[in-house]
Amino acid sequence: MQSQPDSAPQDSSARIFRKGTHNAGSELLRLRQHSVSSYALPARLLLAVLRLSGERQEISDLDRCLLDSLGRILDSSSARRQSIEAINQAASIALTGTRSPFDVMEAGSARLSNDEQLLIDAASQQLRGRHSTAMARLQWLMNPHASRQFLQSIDAIGHSALFRHHGAYALVPSPARLKLQHDKSDMRHNSVLQCADLSPGELLVVNVARVWVKCISLRLNSLVAVHSLGACLGLEGLVTTIHDILHRTAYHATRQFDVRCLCGEEVSPDEARLLATLAAFGHGRPGESVEHLNHWLPETSVQGVLAQVSENRNISFEHDFSLPSRQWDFAGLVQRQILFDHDRKDQAERSIH
Repeated sequence: MQSQPDSAPQDSSARIFRKGTHNAGSELLRLRQHSVSSYALPARLLLAVLRLSGERQEISDLDRCLLDSLGRILDSSSARRQSIEAINQAASIALTGTRSPFDVMEAGSARLSNDEQLLIDAASQQLRGRHSTAMARLQWLMNPHASRQFLQSIDAIGHSALFRHHGAYALVPSPARLKLQHDKSDMRHNSVLQCADLSPGELLVVNVARVWVKCISLRLNSLVAVHSLGACLGLEGLVTTIHDILHRTAYHATRQFDVRCLCGEEVSPDEARLLATLAAFGHGRPGESVEHLNHWLPETSVQGVLAQVSENRNISFEHDFSLPSRQWDFAGLVQRQILFDHDRKDQAERSIH
């Protein structure tokens, strides 16, 4: 993960390692293995950063783009740089500071390796104030000095916007944990202007859309890019739905559809429309979704989106993923649009035509 979209990748030597195993750790967690789908977004993001950072010796433009988007999901507040430094440090320690080579799975793997399971469990114990237990977990992986450094990084990550939103149980793979999530409520939320004020789920959607558009300017396959992001987070169904809407928008929109660049701090009116559309789908209000889609798509495309969502709904909004309903101030967002139209230097990079 990078602090800026175009920042230089970390030293490639940090990504060179062999896959290993820790037998004692395997025994410790033999009866407590979990899949990626059993975790909330914070754990998935931590695993995604770990896997993308260690998957290749040299980072690609696509992975750089994905890591940058993950950083913005982790924290879009003024403390973003510190949050990214903390999660980068945690990944670096895990990949280079273990007693034997760390066993990291591929980015899209639905299961965790024994080493990944130990690491997530130790981090979860630390977030819940169980430092001694966390150190005991890590003894199978790394020496005491590296363990302390890793857990210090986890403490710092715990201050990020995403982890604060989910609380001390952000890394606990339990159905009871899902009840603690605040963004699944159907209550109406106020309109927001800044990305930093969006819920984690909304930040995810906005960043998927921005990655989709960004890849056009990078001459990368947008479908491959967002599917890779979805696979990293175990949310392929949701990402497929977003891709379908953006793909139809690219070819059939009745007007220009504005998507901001990855570093944009404000939500565009059309990004808000996309969020409102998906929120209505998630809360079982397809009629409201149609009203939003009609603002930029012809009827045939709207019907196509409805068919896709109907076919894919069980996995589109799986894992208790639901966006909050907002009373969006679309008129106010449109009034601010002129500020971005005036300063825009690369229209193709920020808009779908």
